Formats: sequence, structure tokens, C-alpha cells
Amino acid sequence: MTETEWWQSLEGDELELNTAGSPPYDVERVAKLLVARLEGARHVLDFGCGTGRLAEAYLDLAPDGTTVYGRDVSTRATEAAQVRLDGRRFEVDPGPLWPRAWFDGAYSVAVLQHLPAWAVLVQAIGGVSWALKRGARFVFQYVEGTEDAFLSHQTNEDRVRRWCEFSDLGVEAVEVDEVYPQWRWVTAVRP
Repeated sequence: MTETEWWQSLEGDELELNTAGSPPYDVERVAKLLVARLEGARHVLDFGCGTGRLAEAYLDLAPDGTTVYGRDVSTRATEAAQVRLDGRRFEVDPGPLWPRAWFDGAYSVAVLQHLPAWAVLVQAIGGVSWALKRGARFVFQYVEGTEDAFLSHQTNEDRVRRWCEFSDLGVEAVEVDEVYPQWRWVTAVRP
């Protein structure tokens, strides 16, 4: 079974537990970080939205008129996100292709470490870059390290910077997370 197939097979409590992270990260703290870095973004892509925990916290803090568009490999997860965020400005992004230069912000948290390198480059960073307006930011997190195993595709700053450059994104900052020191936060902008 591939990792994608594994994610797609999760249901109920398994799905909620695995999309919460291990250990579960503080969604309010992360949402504050994202809202600050994506200031002014009204159409925001949540790449790897899971069951909508982070989108919910983000929308609690984002300015009125902000809509989050969730995308996840698991349709069960996006269905759970729709239920969780019923009545909020949240829509499931239907994919597979995004409109060119449509989003004015994007984020991805606790997702990229679950993708093989080619998918991070092509589907995540490259795909998000394609869909961002000029001047829009993509804030994402990756895991610093060399391990490459199921549920743990770690990388390094040099590689992430090259992926961003290849995808026409300029890296504004790479910062160590204050709670999880193996996490790195990247703020990239579409020139």
C-alpha cells in the first residue's frame, strides 16, 4: 500500500487522529502565524486541509471576507472538513488543476513530510506557485532531516530553496519553529 492509499483508507477516529498530527500541533498558534504572514489574503488555499482543524482556526482569526479553499488527497478528510466548517467561508477545492494566478495566499502544514520529493516539487510547491497571484505568499512547513520513510519524508533548506526557485517562488524567510525544532517555516512569494 502506498502512503497516498493509506491516507485515503482512513475513516472516522483514525482519520481525525492522523490528520491532527503526532503529536498534535497547536492549531491556534499556527493559525496566528499564518494569518500574520498571509496578511491581506482573501482567497487562501489550504494545501492538505485534512479534516479542517487548521482552516477553522485560521478563519476564526482571518479578516471578514476571507475564504479558505481546502485540498486534500483524502476525500473522506475533505468531507469531514465540510461538515466541521458548515456555514463558514470554506470550500473544497475540486482540482485537479487550479486556475492560473487565482489565490492571493496559500499555506500547508504537516503535509509535505508525507509526500515523496517529486510530489513536493511538482504537486505542492509547483502547483501552488502556478495558482498564486503575483505578490502572493505561500507559507509552508517542512521537516529538517535526512530520513526518508513512510510518513516521514524529511529534507533540508538547500533542497527546499531549489524547489522554490524552480517553481518561480522567491524565499523570503526560513525559520525554525519555536515548539518543534525539527520543523522549518518557509515564507515564499510569487514575484
